Amino acid sequence: FADLDTNMGEELLEQLDISGYKMNLIRCNNTPEMQSARDSYQLIEKYFDTARVIYPERSIFDSYDMRFAERLRLIISNAGTALSRYLYTLEPIRQGGNYEMLLETLAVYLLDAESNSQQAADLLNVHKNTIRYRMKQIQECFTCDITQMPLASELYDAVALQRLLKKE
Repeated sequence: FADLDTNMGEELLEQLDISGYKMNLIRCNNTPEMQSARDSYQLIEKYFDTARVIYPERSIFDSYDMRFAERLRLIISNAGTALSRYLYTLEPIRQGGNYEMLLETLAVYLLDAESNSQQAADLLNVHKNTIRYRMKQIQECFTCDITQMPLASELYDAVALQRLLKKE
């Protein structure tokens, strides 16, 4: 049903856009009780703007995006070692050349293009092979497979945190 919901949401947003309305859609997953619906609403109220900074290319969000935004905000508000540890994940890229370009490519690839080279290329206005080359450079910085857990998860979190910090 998730694909059906996404397709229906995309169609709705497309029709609204044609009519001159630019909107976002937020799906509330797993809210069987009124308390859950209230909690979801409060989560959206508090973290939707943060989620939009993390995912500027998205128009459809869900409660998992809001909880992710909440988690990142908690990491930032506590600052200290947890934040430093997350950002340190990006250190191998910093030590290589072209840090800003590679970091932007990684962020777009992971957060905006859902690890799709063609989508990332379209968003960055470069050729697909340029994305592949940059991802290869990033891979070489780490000397291990960046698509494997837990590193993939740490990189995802780190680039999202970096994007939030950059906007503040």
